[in-house]
Amino acid sequence: MVEKKIKFEYFQLTQSAEGREALFDLEAWIAGMDSRDLQSRTHPYKEDKVRLEESYFNMSYNCWFLRFMRQRSFDVPSLSGSNTLSEFMVLDDDQYVSEDVACLYDDQTHVLMVQKNQHSVTPVGLEQYFNNTTPNNVVVNLRKIVSTDSFSRAERADKYKMFQVRLADIEVLRSRGLLENLRSSIGDMVRSMQNVPSPYIELTFSVGRSRNLEVDENESNRILSDIRNNPLSNDGAKATIIEENETKATTIDLFLDSPNDVIVFTVTGRTDPIRFDAMMDEMAKVYFPVNEGLNRKGDIDRYLIGR
Repeated sequence: MVEKKIKFEYFQLTQSAEGREALFDLEAWIAGMDSRDLQSRTHPYKEDKVRLEESYFNMSYNCWFLRFMRQRSFDVPSLSGSNTLSEFMVLDDDQYVSEDVACLYDDQTHVLMVQKNQHSVTPVGLEQYFNNTTPNNVVVNLRKIVSTDSFSRAERADKYKMFQVRLADIEVLRSRGLLENLRSSIGDMVRSMQNVPSPYIELTFSVGRSRNLEVDENESNRILSDIRNNPLSNDGAKATIIEENETKATTIDLFLDSPNDVIVFTVTGRTDPIRFDAMMDEMAKVYFPVNEGLNRKGDIDRYLIGR
């Protein structure tokens, strides 16, 4: 028996067309995708493929659940027995190693609750998939739901001593042109890197141990603006500041107050995987207030009203 912790983040789906932004109707998108077979739903993702595996409207919770699948034909694992040597799995031409991501969609607020699975498709990859399956004149955006409290505190700082920024899924960000949205030196540095050896990049802007030096205020404001306005590109961000009338530095996790959750599943054995129906039920218990649920929906509704 083992416990498996699964993380979730929250996004609002929007679309841009002819210079105007509106909420994206994922329900209509689902109806169109349901009419396609699995092969026509499949699109490239990095060196692999991704597709909408299944969608389900739950009458009890009045929301949609979606399951996306990353299909991997490279870096195939091997199998071994208790007393036999390991052998690589041999796949047929139309077979893949599959890794899934579950989502909950609230059509009232166009909010998407997304499972984080480092082996499957990322939120950046999901955004790419939505754009691959919608008309070319429509650009779909996943707007990460971010609490503004930490950013407001950082923006009121008297001095900035350090920024730590972690960018996610660099090659997908580059292919989608999202790096062009970064106006600070973060964008300048990342755009200058033609070949990135890993999917994540961590950047640190620091004055070292100096007590008198500080990160330039104008550039600090540009960095904060980049992080705040492009949260999908950022997997994490911290700011070390000195607040007004203070002498000691304080480090603020800029995304700490933003809604994210962890669901713990108990797996009893190899024949007891985490099934999609069990995942749906646990996600709903977190998102909705029913059955003494966490009611994350209430928190997110307040964030969206306060924007």
